[in-house]
Amino acid sequence: MFVGKYMIDRIEKIEVSLVKKYLLKLFIGGLFVFISNALAVYAMETTLVTYVAAIREISIVFAAIIGIAWLNEKISYVKWLSIISIIL
Repeated sequence: MFVGKYMIDRIEKIEVSLVKKYLLKLFIGGLFVFISNALAVYAMETTLVTYVAAIREISIVFAAIIGIAWLNEKISYVKWLSIISIIL
């Protein structure tokens, strides 16, 4: 498929309009990501890295459980295998 200058300009306009539309939500989400990573780095400096790494990995499983329970997300076969491999 040919992607010309018109298509690239159109994509850039859509991205800019989405940023303008959701600026506060983007800022809050970015702030949460920054705080989360800052806390993880602080935890790695103050405790054993193996404990922090284990908690960070198991948080993926908790996020999947929250998605199933509260957001009614569908979990595919591959995602179930991934969750089980993290737990093991």
